[in-house]
Formats: sequence, C-alpha cells, structure tokens
Amino acid sequence: MKFKHLFPIIGLFATTACTSIDCSLDSVVVWTLTFYDSATDSPIKLPCILSVDAERAGTLYNQAYNVSSIALPMSHTADADTLYLKWGYQNKADANGNVVYEVTDKLVVAHENYGHFDAMDCPAAVFHTITGTHLEGHPFAEFPFTIDSVSIIRPQVDYQDVENIRLYFNTSAVSDGSNSNGK
Repeated sequence: MKFKHLFPIIGLFATTACTSIDCSLDSVVVWTLTFYDSATDSPIKLPCILSVDAERAGTLYNQAYNVSSIALPMSHTADADTLYLKWGYQNKADANGNVVYEVTDKLVVAHENYGHFDAMDCPAAVFHTITGTHLEGHPFAEFPFTIDSVSIIRPQVDYQDVENIRLYFNTSAVSDGSNSNGK
C-alpha cells in the first residue's frame, strides 16, 4: 500500500480546489410601488386600470387592475426616471378593445446608481438609492381617483422585494371601480 498516504492528500485538494460561489438566485433589481388610501392609511387595490410608461423605455407595466402594488425596473444610467401613470376604467375601451386612458400623472423618481458585485463569477448588478420624488398629478374633477401624495418608504433598491415608494390616493368618490359618471 504505497498510496495509503496519498488518499488524504487527494481528498484535501478535492475539497479545497472547488469553491462555493454564493451568487444571488434572484438577481433582478426592481423597486416596488404600493397603493394606499390617504384617509385611512391602509393598503388599497386599484379600482381602475393603470399602465406605466417610462420616458426613455416605453411601457413598463401594462393594464394593472385590482392590485395593491407593482414592481418596476429603474434606469441603470440616468439619475432620474420619469414615469407616466395612465389611468382609465376597465369598461371604457375603444372599438378595438383597447383601454381608453382618461388622465395621465407624471411621477419623477430621482436616484443614485452604483454597481454591486457578489463575486467575480456572479453577474454584476446595479443597485440604487432613491433620493427624491416629484409628482404632477391630475385634478380631482378630471378623474376621481387622484394621488394625494408620494412617500419614500425604503430608499435602497436592491435584491429585496420590499415596498420602496407609496402612493396615497384620495378615494372618496371611488367605489367598486366606477365613478360618479358611471364610466
């Protein structure tokens, strides 16, 4: 048995030659926008249709309905994302069945971008820190589901699937997805 001392050495090399790379399984970086009633400070589900377009990226979210939050990507290169929140009703469509949006709100989310690396063998990611928001909303008279205010809940945008920004709505004239005009 000339090789009996060789087996422990081979075993030592075998266990140290392979490294355990702990890459994140969920390497998608998105931020979460949640919806709240401003009067009760409680979560709500959208009683109308929402589509979200980005100034430089096109449609990010198409026809959300009856949801309490949506997850959106953030620009890797720009220091702000300009989003157009388009609101309409489910039963209001054109001849082709496409939703007719009645109003559009503009939400600007300012942020800082920074690279993130877990390990050399893992893909790189871009994390963000939300630094501010600016809202240009529609008047209540145009569409009764209006945004009262915007609040940053968690400014860090990373692999965590958590609430980042909260939209507070004035929902006093909205019930069960229809407005006072019967639309």
